[in-house]
Amino acid sequence: MVLTDCGERLTAGHALDQLATVLGAAGRPEEGLETMRRAFEIMGPTGDEKALGILHVHRAALYGVVQRFGEALADIAAGLRVAKDRKDRYTQAVIHWMTADIHERRGDPAAALAERDAELVLLATIGNQRNTAVAHAAKARLLAELGREHDAAAAATSARTAAEKVNDEAFSAAIDQQLRALSPSHY
Repeated sequence: MVLTDCGERLTAGHALDQLATVLGAAGRPEEGLETMRRAFEIMGPTGDEKALGILHVHRAALYGVVQRFGEALADIAAGLRVAKDRKDRYTQAVIHWMTADIHERRGDPAAALAERDAELVLLATIGNQRNTAVAHAAKARLLAELGREHDAAAAATSARTAAEKVNDEAFSAAIDQQLRALSPSHY
């Protein structure tokens, strides 16, 4: 690879990371995982913890797509360690969202709910209302799935309140539509 020949391991690793992510989004996750393997191989010797943490998070997403949940959760844990070490609350929140998604796909709504709660704690410290609204809407869905209707209604209210603070009518309408899909008579 030309970039590695020039000593640009980080740039080459980032390029492969981007390619792997695109391959996953294009419905080719196995190719994405192979490309991600090459990204780790090239970027590993740099020792750049931040860059490697990002690779772990992105690879976790690919593992999730192919339902290799154990490997996804291991990569998530590695990425979360780096984000905590760097005190990067936004990335930590994103990692909790991804972990919730993985738990939900593997059929564990209670574990997914715990991750959404951890995400919401972090989002409250950074004031990201858009992600807060999305997280509360997901929490409402999980609570409804667990039969906790009263708590689901409270989460739905929190989702709508956060969405209104974004000051984007289309976004608020999308959140409202998601919540109505749960149970129009209750949310």
